[in-house]
Amino acid sequence: MSLSGMRLALAVMLFALPAQAAPLEMRYLRSENLHIANQGGAINWLDEVKLVLDLAPDGTLTGVETGKTRKHDLYRNNWTAEDVQRWTNRWSGTWKQTTTALDLDVGLESRSCTHTKTRSGEKPQQLACGAVAKLIHFTCTTEKVPLLAPTPAGGMRPTHEVWQCRPTGTVALDRTPTPWTFAKTGCVKTLGGRRGFGYETC
Repeated sequence: MSLSGMRLALAVMLFALPAQAAPLEMRYLRSENLHIANQGGAINWLDEVKLVLDLAPDGTLTGVETGKTRKHDLYRNNWTAEDVQRWTNRWSGTWKQTTTALDLDVGLESRSCTHTKTRSGEKPQQLACGAVAKLIHFTCTTEKVPLLAPTPAGGMRPTHEVWQCRPTGTVALDRTPTPWTFAKTGCVKTLGGRRGFGYETC
């Protein structure tokens, strides 16, 4: 084959390779307070989770998830209790996109987790973290979620297109929230809480 022919063949091969998909990023935040009647105290929740999945052209994926949950109780006489869990999950698996959905098959490669409970006047307790399934299938569908942003006068609330990824069946994920919500462009943060979900750009 001539040099020009080799260059042409190489160009065709490179053009045929699928492009590296942009990473999918999920962010989750729960930050809320509950005040107990008659000045009985207050309860505060602060949960933060970040998950990034890298989708390779060959249909494989890798991901890293980091999270922290904190529940702080304050009662009369300044008696307090606090429950804190921190974790890192590393995922790997495969992905496949169709005209209507994105399928993710993820496996738990490794997990590190600490869970500490502290009460006034007591030594901190080291507790076990919850279980996480080794293999999980997610089906992701396209949705437009309403953003918590100012609505133009006489207009509609702004929306953002996302993948909403829900696990098949009931699976153990400990404190990892579901669905996994990934913005198709940019970044969308899920705001969780007792009143349901909200969304904002990040």
